[in-house]
Amino acid sequence: MRSSVTRPDFLARPAGTWYAGRQCMAFSRDPTLCGNVVWGHLDQPLVAELIDLFELARPPHTADSFRVLTDFSGVDGVDPAGFEALTSYLQGRRDELFQRVERHALVHPAGLEGSVLIGQLARLQAPPGWRAFDNLGAAWDWLGCGPALAAEIAAAVSSARSGDRIVRAVRERVAGVGYLEATLPAVAAQLALSTRTLQRVLRAAGTSFRRELDRARLRHAAELIAHPNLKLDAVARTCGYSSESHLARAFRRTHAMAPTAWRAARAG
Repeated sequence: MRSSVTRPDFLARPAGTWYAGRQCMAFSRDPTLCGNVVWGHLDQPLVAELIDLFELARPPHTADSFRVLTDFSGVDGVDPAGFEALTSYLQGRRDELFQRVERHALVHPAGLEGSVLIGQLARLQAPPGWRAFDNLGAAWDWLGCGPALAAEIAAAVSSARSGDRIVRAVRERVAGVGYLEATLPAVAAQLALSTRTLQRVLRAAGTSFRRELDRARLRHAAELIAHPNLKLDAVARTCGYSSESHLARAFRRTHAMAPTAWRAARAG
């Protein structure tokens, strides 16, 4: 299979290609077999991208009966808002998918995240053609796929995650100096990359240096908002927002709820 450079290209002509997005990789061997591999924190932006990629499982890109691999074994955290968005989407397409999917192998991570995903299958009342696995090799075998395809997908995932390692390194350095002080040239120099190369790698991984700064800022804001004695306008100023309303708009985009609702949920 070959790599698709952009998501629109992949969704327009998916057969025989794979696409690497933000902490995920999607592939379509042919109309009878497709899948997704996901890693990292399952948050709302990642779920939004996955939902877009799930459109692959519609005619004419898939046959009347097809098989699916969904590999969540690399997921190390689940955001409640993101998970609820994924659940709502699957519920909305439940009947359509259950009728057309011959076999769906869901590979789950260990620990709490795996229990949550297995619970989701039960909640959807998945038919016998949907099965959970804790071993990727067993999932490939159940789908009737040989080791050559499994190796090809593993190589594509490794290629996709190489950019993800740089994203993690950027996040570590932003956290180290603080999002208000971190600059693109300084972080690029620490990683022995040119600014242009770093920007290109981040763009290929579905993010940008500005987005990573915003991500760090909102994570800090969420930690402060959870403290009931801190006023929200003070949180906004501390995190570099011009006003409480500016903070609220940014927070809703990523957490799907207002800061006050987030605080109330953590208090409860």
